[in-house]
Amino acid sequence: AVVSTQSTGEKILALSKMFDNILQEMPNLLGQHDYSIYSQDLEFVSHLPMVPTVRGISPYKLALAAWFRPLQLLYSDLYIDVMEILKHPPDTVSMRWGICGNARINNLHTRVFDGTSTFLVEETGLIQTHILDKVSLDRDKTLPIPTLYSGPLL
Repeated sequence: AVVSTQSTGEKILALSKMFDNILQEMPNLLGQHDYSIYSQDLEFVSHLPMVPTVRGISPYKLALAAWFRPLQLLYSDLYIDVMEILKHPPDTVSMRWGICGNARINNLHTRVFDGTSTFLVEETGLIQTHILDKVSLDRDKTLPIPTLYSGPLL
């Protein structure tokens, strides 16, 4: 077992700093994201069949890119909307987020996905684990599939 050398106050301060970093950086996840907030041996745990669970910064970037690239073909101006973020001392931050953008077919603004993530912060103050808890298609705000013809069939 690993023995902690940090006091409770130091852990809460590190958690508060990471809370602020997550709040600032998550909207940039699809662009110029600062990956220095993660431990080099970051574990990304995904509960989605289309997104793999991986360890390390490079595999994390690849897993996220594999998920976001198809969305970028369908939507422009994609960004992450942080809807709620909570601290759970001594070492956890949870976040509810949405992926939003403009549909390329008709330029309507929409929320594509809603999701939740949990971040475990190590003693160094870096994110050790990112757990992608839940992701759902936001059916109330997504666009219907366009039809090319809406007249009578001959």
